[in-house]
Amino acid sequence: MFFTNIILPFFTNGSCLFVQTGKIDEKMIETRIPKKPNIYTLVIVVIQPFRKKIGKLGYHNFPTGTYIYTGSAIGVKSSNLNSRVGRHLNPRKKKHWHIDYLLSSDRASIWGIIFLETYSKLECEIAQKLFRINGSNSIVNGFGSSDCHKGCKSHLYHFNITQEEVASKIIEQYETFGIPKLLQAGNIELVRKKISKKLNSKI
Repeated sequence: MFFTNIILPFFTNGSCLFVQTGKIDEKMIETRIPKKPNIYTLVIVVIQPFRKKIGKLGYHNFPTGTYIYTGSAIGVKSSNLNSRVGRHLNPRKKKHWHIDYLLSSDRASIWGIIFLETYSKLECEIAQKLFRINGSNSIVNGFGSSDCHKGCKSHLYHFNITQEEVASKIIEQYETFGIPKLLQAGNIELVRKKISKKLNSKI
């Protein structure tokens, strides 16, 4: 059984602001980033356009808007979502993956994370489904998919609609693989603070 989850780092009147695509009750809400294998999609907001070198892919322009990046946390070095999110939020990490270069810009930030608890390698299947969402645009061909053998054009897509609208469309696609669940908001900032505190203690 698969479980689809969404992390949204915004609050309204002390409660979580989330996109509801079906009936969501208290049983669907969790309070932590699970230490389990996952396929995930980052929802990223770019507030100002910028130009950035993305490893061997060279320099590319990133216009304002909403971006989504699909990856996996199943491999040997990062076998769960908790450690993978920790890496994404670590400002001092060595740049290795394409997404590391994008997130190193102070004009790009993670808005939310939608993920699927699974041991199955569904990264490409999900990325291809998300590419078919109306309005998606591949800004950098080969981004996150340089080792893909399933014909993915990219694992990073750009939209000119709000993060809420994009998240709703992503959830609709994830629902074809499993049961929707909601992961309590605030975890992204909590992980970020823990990483910063740990890094500062080493200075």
